[in-house]
Amino acid sequence: MEKRNCPICDGKKNQKLFHQSFSGFSDTNLLDSYDVVACNNCGFCYADNIPDQKKFDVYYRELSKYESNTVEVKEGYYDRLRFEAMVKYLKPFLPDTHMHIVEVGCATGFLLSMFKKEGYLNLTGIDPSPGCTSAAKRHYGINVLTNTISNIELPNGSIDMLILVGVLEHIKDLDESLEKLWKLLTPDGHIFIGVPDGSQYFNGQDAPFQEFSVEHINFFGPGSLDNLMKKNKFSKVDISQVPLNVNHNTVTPAILSVFRKELAADTNFVMDKESPKNIAAYVEMCHAKEKEINAIIEKIGGENESIIVWGTGAQTLRLLVNSKLRDVKISAFVDSNPKYQGKSLNGVNVISPESLKSKTDTILISTRPYQNEIESQIRNTLGLTNKVIKLY
Repeated sequence: MEKRNCPICDGKKNQKLFHQSFSGFSDTNLLDSYDVVACNNCGFCYADNIPDQKKFDVYYRELSKYESNTVEVKEGYYDRLRFEAMVKYLKPFLPDTHMHIVEVGCATGFLLSMFKKEGYLNLTGIDPSPGCTSAAKRHYGINVLTNTISNIELPNGSIDMLILVGVLEHIKDLDESLEKLWKLLTPDGHIFIGVPDGSQYFNGQDAPFQEFSVEHINFFGPGSLDNLMKKNKFSKVDISQVPLNVNHNTVTPAILSVFRKELAADTNFVMDKESPKNIAAYVEMCHAKEKEINAIIEKIGGENESIIVWGTGAQTLRLLVNSKLRDVKISAFVDSNPKYQGKSLNGVNVISPESLKSKTDTILISTRPYQNEIESQIRNTLGLTNKVIKLY
């Protein structure tokens, strides 16, 4: 683990807002904990004491949440709504359908497929996951390169519009990545960035502390994002703060923004006062919510019976360290993602939903947005009569 100077202003002094900690998988553990800190100099909030960028690159290549090995890519209703809004937002900046549009972190290519339907002809995707690469080609006929930002195999000066949706909050080496992207753009190229809005986390609807996930290590407000970009030779064209419905039960405050490539950097930073104050408010709100969850888990522990935990995401990884769930007898974890199946968590195997048919233990559903759908899957698809406990 490494101490970070502020990724924007290189400041060495910061204020700790929260300490996040996680359990980890048997053979692909990215990190155990980090500190959420605010830079005393410019106000940027970020995760401190984290691994180097190479470890993140391996993690995203080997444990992608977005891979699809199925016959058809599932195009979620809420994904469609979000991406339609982004296409509408970006079209004024894309007057020529022959402009070269490149999406970094494109997953299975759903957003690029929408640009294709709008008549754009020159589309390329970048993703570190081989499964995502093949899925995008197979389902949408879109060329996707299996690259990280550091090794994108495209000529410098060849891209008119770069798209990064949900990317910058995951990257440790921000300056190096943005320098690479700057070189790839044409002289009048633009970059579209969509990130969670750290200055508005407390207005979201999600599980407690979900914004401090295993993968999120930068917590941008509009001011911090502008500071980062102008430092790296980009000028602001537009920054919008919007709530995005990630699913029927989750709202994430987000920043949608467009920046123009410039010849010179601007290090005249404006202090981001809102993000540290509002992230501290988010922490207090999450503590209150988590007390209710912990009360349910303590009741389960008091019954002294073994249970099955459905869900191995950030919430479960956090609860295994920060709640009485660590002391509960767990006979199995369940996850629908085949990337996690066969691994172990706290010495307990992660199995597929289909493997539950021979088990009778109580099932604890450890996810907020899809808990009702999972309960329906347990009852109606798998035909199980196990007792089910939900945290929300």
